[in-house]
Amino acid sequence: MPASPGNTLALRVSPASERTFDVTASNFMFEPGAGPDTPAPVDPVELNFTVMFDPSVETGQTTNGLTINSFTLPYSSTFAYDGAGTLTIATIANPDECDNPANSYCVFIDNAASASPYVGLFEQSTSSQGYWIAGTTTISIVPEPSTWALMLLGFAGLGFAGYRARKRTVAVV
Repeated sequence: MPASPGNTLALRVSPASERTFDVTASNFMFEPGAGPDTPAPVDPVELNFTVMFDPSVETGQTTNGLTINSFTLPYSSTFAYDGAGTLTIATIANPDECDNPANSYCVFIDNAASASPYVGLFEQSTSSQGYWIAGTTTISIVPEPSTWALMLLGFAGLGFAGYRARKRTVAVV
């Protein structure tokens, strides 16, 4: 319906966001009672992925919107989001739950939509279904290309302003 005097046109913008994460997990420790402790897990594990999700809505297991940019494990990946801040990236992803058969992994990223996400759990299961939990994890948000472009434009503007100021100072003397 076109907008006319007396009525307004409501525009709903989807709150979906695209984020790229870089996750590293290392110092894996065997979880006693969870199968045999051989073979040893891959250590360290590096995972870089881009995901598009709506932080206000729960998302069940899916691959739609998930791009694995690089990964040191040979497993397939899905994601789920619980609508409250926890993003699950796993071989079989469910909101707030890891289902790890042999040769699989599971990562919980808490506060995933915030400026300071953290890894709540990184677990991998080996071929013998031994469960290994990362003792050390790091995560960072990779800036979007538009962020880099804006930053470079700002630096170029500062450089040009400095050049012009120096040129005027030389001309006066």
